[in-house]
Amino acid sequence: MSPEPSPTPSLGRRSLLGTVAAAGIGTLAGCSTVDGLLDDDVEPPERRVPAGWKPARGDWPSEHYGFAQTCHNPFASPPRSDPSADWEVDIGGVVDSMVVAAGRVFVWNETDGAVVALDIDTGDERWRRSVPGDAGSLQFVTGRLYAGGRERLTALSADGERRWSTRLAESGVWGYFLVERDGWVFLFPPNETLRLHADTGELVERSDHYVYRTATDGSSLYGGRSTFRAYDVDGRALDERWTADSDGYETYGVPAVNDGLVYRSTNVLSPSDSEPRGRLSVYDTSDGTRLVQAPFEQTPQTPAVEDGVAYVATSGVWSETIGQDGVLAALAADGTERWRFDPEAGLRTPVVADGTVYTGPFRASGAPLVAFDADSGDELWRRDRVVSDPELAVADETLYLAGGSKVVALRD
Repeated sequence: MSPEPSPTPSLGRRSLLGTVAAAGIGTLAGCSTVDGLLDDDVEPPERRVPAGWKPARGDWPSEHYGFAQTCHNPFASPPRSDPSADWEVDIGGVVDSMVVAAGRVFVWNETDGAVVALDIDTGDERWRRSVPGDAGSLQFVTGRLYAGGRERLTALSADGERRWSTRLAESGVWGYFLVERDGWVFLFPPNETLRLHADTGELVERSDHYVYRTATDGSSLYGGRSTFRAYDVDGRALDERWTADSDGYETYGVPAVNDGLVYRSTNVLSPSDSEPRGRLSVYDTSDGTRLVQAPFEQTPQTPAVEDGVAYVATSGVWSETIGQDGVLAALAADGTERWRFDPEAGLRTPVVADGTVYTGPFRASGAPLVAFDADSGDELWRRDRVVSDPELAVADETLYLAGGSKVVALRD
């Protein structure tokens, strides 16, 4: 019998709490059911986020940076030399998600069921708002903070004012992904696609498109669980453009799109001694041709991608190996390995900025927080256990860590 996978994959507990699936809606004006969904008769949204939306300077607006999910901030210059903690804040509960935007560090306090906004310069608390439901995954898009959970998606202003809150019934799946474009908010649970009105949060459409764990560079959407697909967005409808070969592996983490290529980490469902547990595949975005298939002994996390190089952290993720035997490898677009770091412990998804790669422990693996030169792989500095199981973000000249009950800003 094959081992049971870990109940919380690479996106961890944060994604488990960030689940959405549709069954009913309830806005600030009241509640209604899916039977009365609007479509052609819906009033066109006034809020319009363009398909090619990019994060603003100074922001790290989602766990993997932007809709392309590259984990690379082209505007930041965080510390390359051994930094100090400019500030450290205990938010009084378990931190479960972190984004940086609009001069604030937003974190989800799982214990209190609240979103907390901290000043980026001082760490001072600017506001704290209770969010209905079980929100736990944050994302910031053009002045709006989305707090998503298993049953509800809430839209807040940067000042914490609630714009709308839509109730979505629990489905028992993990992981939701949000893309906003041209007046619509698209959500991608594993087995369907949901479209919400950006102004009101009303659930306008539910379809059986199987995008799941989605990335986009502003054109097509790329995603899928076992079968990998590309979808074009025609106004508000999704049209399948290509389907890649399925080989018994499933998506693990989130794909990343960069310069005409899409990078996808996968995990084998029934591992054997004769095959690798994980792979990184690279596809041509134009037709889905798989150009590279790089094997790994353990499961690769979401890749960080900068200038055609993928930085891939791995870890054991099955119940008996979780947090074990991880590496960090730098792979060129043709699959050639440039350098490797092997701490013999599980590593989390890296983040990249200004020629520097940062990674830390996956779960309680015991791996250090480490910074590397992106080109050479030379270690620049390391810290042991700054916070437990840290989520990482880089913005301006700061490396932010969030884990346990703490948020820390590291600067030169």
